[in-house]
Amino acid sequence: MSTYPMHVSRSIWLAIITKFLLRWGWFIALAMLIATLSSLFLPDIVIPASYQATLLIVSPLPSGFGTMPGQNSSALFYTNFFISPATLKLVLPKHKGLQLSDLEALVTTTQVTGANVIQLSAIGASPQDAINLDNDVYSAILSEIGLKHSSIATQISSALTTELQQSRSDAQNTYDTLQSLEAAHLTFTSEYIQLSSLYREQQQRISAINKQLALLAHQGANSNGILKLASSTPSVTTVPGYPSTRTQRLLLSPLIGLIMALGGIMLASMFSQSIPLQKKKRRVVLPRLAASIPELPDLGEQRLQALKQVAPCHSLLRHLRYQANEHERAWQVITITGPHGREGKSVVATCLALAAAQDGLRTLLIDANPQRPVLHAWFSLPNADGTLEALSNSANGIASTARSFSVIENNLSVMPIGNTQPMTSALSETLRVDGLEAFISNLRSQAELIIIDGPSLLSEANATHLALFSDVVLLVVDAQRSQSPNVAEAQQLLANIGVSPFIVLNRVYPEIVE
Repeated sequence: MSTYPMHVSRSIWLAIITKFLLRWGWFIALAMLIATLSSLFLPDIVIPASYQATLLIVSPLPSGFGTMPGQNSSALFYTNFFISPATLKLVLPKHKGLQLSDLEALVTTTQVTGANVIQLSAIGASPQDAINLDNDVYSAILSEIGLKHSSIATQISSALTTELQQSRSDAQNTYDTLQSLEAAHLTFTSEYIQLSSLYREQQQRISAINKQLALLAHQGANSNGILKLASSTPSVTTVPGYPSTRTQRLLLSPLIGLIMALGGIMLASMFSQSIPLQKKKRRVVLPRLAASIPELPDLGEQRLQALKQVAPCHSLLRHLRYQANEHERAWQVITITGPHGREGKSVVATCLALAAAQDGLRTLLIDANPQRPVLHAWFSLPNADGTLEALSNSANGIASTARSFSVIENNLSVMPIGNTQPMTSALSETLRVDGLEAFISNLRSQAELIIIDGPSLLSEANATHLALFSDVVLLVVDAQRSQSPNVAEAQQLLANIGVSPFIVLNRVYPEIVE
């Protein structure tokens, strides 16, 4: 059993994290730095604790009026009158450091629900400041009432009169309904009982309003009888402030930056043109995936020995033989290509050739990639004569491929690219239909399986000609570097000549993909 897959399984998460940090570490560090610097230089708003003094002021109404349903006109009037600009301007001379807008923010009034009580509150930096401001506002309102008692009493009387008219109208409607129910002999119903109770309350309200109007008329010019304090000393409460948050912000900034960076990475991944590794998305881009080849470490001098142990290559060979049996045809010539260079074509070609030789098939491995020939170096072969010369001879009607082979081991022979120095464009010139047909026809008679390490489809104009004379085409895609549009373009080039390639996903972790 191979030890390489077990090694991949043990180190897979460490490798994934390492690659993630190598790719996105700078972005994460930058986001964390920006978030931290932003928190450092943003102004720190500190609001100290303040104090609120509250006075309870009674608007003198007859006993029971404040507990009646409806609107307390007198208390509501004073609620608005206390914080009117005219009243607050009387306070300004005693608080020269404040503007009228400041007083409007610091002084508030609230009508206590269900009572003829007004809650006057003032905020100050200290308890004494709050008490002084509260008392000054109350003194100002008393002074204002003393100067404008007649006008204020008239306004309150007008408000009470309006409320009296509305209450009388409501009471009359209730009375008419009760008379109708009595005429219909429905005095025992719940509706009659409820309306009777409501009518009594309405009569009490009317009586209370009349007493209030009489009280206002009786007071005359006596201003002291209008308002009274429930307590001579204001109650003081503490209003919590907002302390400095710079320390907390600096501590949280790296975490916020990390979250923002991860969100940016996820967004970038959504719009990325990289090959998707998730199974459902991958099937759209790579519909005929035949195998996934793990990323190999730096093999050095042990390259060939390590390639023999790559299990996915043996699985790929079995997959291809199964497909050949299913289609009832011999798949003898396999061309291995890719969208661009450095996709790992030569690795896959060598790996597959070694697997086939180990399986007992007489195999020829052909280097037909002049842009980056590597097979002669990997197998330590002379490169004076090879594919370029054989193609040129085949185009001229000369069959001389046998002497270009080098036997590596049992069942495996390799043909290097040949001398590329005087023939930089030789492959483009000789990858013509006439030359290739004779070349590949001659190869078929010399081995059971021919594996051609071909050029990149998007880099070599005549690269598709190899696919015309091949039984199977493997399109090698680098899972880390390939772009989806390039893969789609390469597939379209092959589709234009009627070839549907199998996809080999290279430099990927099969455990994660599957």
